[in-house]
Order: sequence, then C-alpha cells, then structure tokens
Amino acid sequence: MVGHEREPGKFLWHDAVVDGVRQGGLNILGLPDHPPKWAEVKTEGANPVNVAAFGKYCEELARHYAGKIDYWEVWNEPYMPGSFSGGAKLFGELLQAGAGGFKRGNPNCKVLGWCADVATPSGARASPPRRGRASTSSPSTTTSTTSPAAARCRSSPSWPTTASSGRRT
Repeated sequence: MVGHEREPGKFLWHDAVVDGVRQGGLNILGLPDHPPKWAEVKTEGANPVNVAAFGKYCEELARHYAGKIDYWEVWNEPYMPGSFSGGAKLFGELLQAGAGGFKRGNPNCKVLGWCADVATPSGARASPPRRGRASTSSPSTTTSTTSPAAARCRSSPSWPTTASSGRRT
C-alpha cells in the first residue's frame, strides 16, 4: 500500500519509500488492495466496500504518484480468505471503480487488473463460500472505466474457472 487515507481526503503518503525505490532504478506496481477503513460497508448483501469511495481513493493515489507509479493493480487475490468478501459479481463493481479511478487520476497509467495466484490452484477453495478462483493468462491494460474483466466479474456470482487450466472463463 502506498498511501493510507485515515479519513476522507486525509492521506498519509509514503513518498520517501517510493522515491527511494525509484532512485534505486526500480519500477513500482502500485496496489491499494484494501479500502480505507472508513469506506468499509457492514450491510448484509451489500458490497463490503463503498465502491464510489474506493474509486476516488484509487484516483487520488494515481494522481499523487503520477510519474512515479504508473502501473497499478486493483486488488491482490480477492478470492482468498480474509480479502474481499463480496464474491465475484460485487468485486466486478469494485474492479471497475478502481480501474476508472486510476485512469481519472493519471490517464497515462496502466491498470493491470487484479492478481491471481496460479501456482496453487486449490488455494482459493479454502474459503467455503467461493467455488473457484479467477486468474488471467496475461496482464491486460485497462483503457476505460469498463474493462472486459470487470464485465465478466459483474455477471458472475462466483469465481468461475475451467477445470483444466484454472483460467477465468
């Protein structure tokens, strides 16, 4: 995580760390991974994250770090226990909001989507409510607020896979 938003609009940035990594010649893949605590939703059946607030959070991250962090991942392994609890359809809403936020904050950034652990196919099955896992065969660049991956997630109630490859169908 490269910036904490303890309350709306009040950020604690990690500029010294980001600058140090960049001065060392490395690029950074930015990862918000979780919303600010104040943007979590506890309503039964609702998205567990305030989607609009998460989109704005991603927008501010991309704007602040433009030119220093120009590659973003919306969430790491959302299907893992303790991560995103809303399932694939609600994650699709979050994916779309986060990707759109990054592009509004830095139109030149690349949004790679979200990360999937393809090394341990049975790992996602550790959480009983989820019936599979999602992954991508290669990173994709999102250039608008509606990505094909987000559309597939929104239309699916679970984390679908194909039995042979583990790739998202």
